[in-house]
Amino acid sequence: MIDDLYQETILEEYAHPKNKGTLTNADFQQSESNSSCGDQVTVYLQLDPLNHLITEVRWEGVGCAISMALASFLSEEIKGKTLPQLAAYTIEDLKVMIGLDQISPGREKCLSLALVAFQKAISANQDQVA
Repeated sequence: MIDDLYQETILEEYAHPKNKGTLTNADFQQSESNSSCGDQVTVYLQLDPLNHLITEVRWEGVGCAISMALASFLSEEIKGKTLPQLAAYTIEDLKVMIGLDQISPGREKCLSLALVAFQKAISANQDQVA
């Protein structure tokens, strides 16, 4: 339901995003955009070279409340995870993360924009994911 999309948690995260900004010494970086609505995001990841855990996450972008809130939520969620764990995230995981039961197909692109960017960033460097 469309009213569910703009629930208080999404609007709060949109207004006060976490980990927004650049990461100049990122191990992974990827930009993505949603051509149907104009949302854009660039994501940055840094790994601990010894245990291969994600230690720093940053993102920057412009877009609707859903895409920007999810970039923020996801940036917090993946800290301390491994690259294979990040690669395994799905759109269903994102829905659970923000408490949505359903979302229209057109809004799924907004919901998953940051996840697509993070996953493309690591897939471009598959040798580091294993």
